[in-house]
Amino acid sequence: WRSHFIQKLETEPQMETRDLCSAYQHLRRQPGDWNQDYYNAWSTGTTGFPFVDACMRCLVTHGWLNFRMRAMLVSFATYNLWLDWKRIAPHLARVFLDYEPGIHYPQLQMQAGTTGINAMRVYNVTKQGKDQDPDGTFIKKYVPELASVPLEYIHEPSKMKRSIQKKCGVIIGNEDTDCNSYIDGQLKMPFQPKGATQRDTADFKSYPSPIVDEQKSSTIAKEKVSTIKKQNSTKSQAEQVYIKHGSRNSRNSNMDGIKPKALSSTVKRVKLTDQGNIRSMLIKSNVM
Repeated sequence: WRSHFIQKLETEPQMETRDLCSAYQHLRRQPGDWNQDYYNAWSTGTTGFPFVDACMRCLVTHGWLNFRMRAMLVSFATYNLWLDWKRIAPHLARVFLDYEPGIHYPQLQMQAGTTGINAMRVYNVTKQGKDQDPDGTFIKKYVPELASVPLEYIHEPSKMKRSIQKKCGVIIGNEDTDCNSYIDGQLKMPFQPKGATQRDTADFKSYPSPIVDEQKSSTIAKEKVSTIKKQNSTKSQAEQVYIKHGSRNSRNSNMDGIKPKALSSTVKRVKLTDQGNIRSMLIKSNVM
């Protein structure tokens, strides 16, 4: 697995700066797409999504996080926050103790959905928290401001009434932060995670409200990516990516998560043992 991904970067080093499937090159790079406030919240673990924040703070503290949670952090950044994978790459590279460029860039593109040959990986981060940390132990360790929050609210503290928040000694967001603060799935900016009043900040810990509407932001992002993916020109480019980088073996599945039925019959017939045909196809496709 490790060698497979390192080989990808060795054969196409441009993937550090360009999307493997060029049809996606414009996504997340239009004027207004980059949101520095979102990036700051994501990279410091202050997004208002407890499990996301706990994972990021754990990573920054220890330099390590398991694969699923790494993937979730990238998925959340690139889909829910609509951040460019190239611009979040340096932060992760700095904090990963096991940083390996050959794995880093192919995986970033896979999680961001820009390879052309992988399924979209959009995590429901609230559900992930409930599944992976059902009793909130991990969250309370790395997001200590939520240590006194009751279990029923630990994954969604913004649902607590203000009276419950004060009993727990934590203020979530601002007094005027509510469902009306969202526009197209995004929280109105500027957003500052602060206490309700000047007096409260001395007596209570504070934690931000969610900076995006999780469901709306993921739906909008998936629609944007899906629109590009359905285009015939994208499918044609994706086939060339598969010819060069796709994993080929005798099983129906592979480490790239390819869905063979989505590719042309010509690509499906490519076998690892048929080196002559592979080389010929690469030359004709101008990918060698």
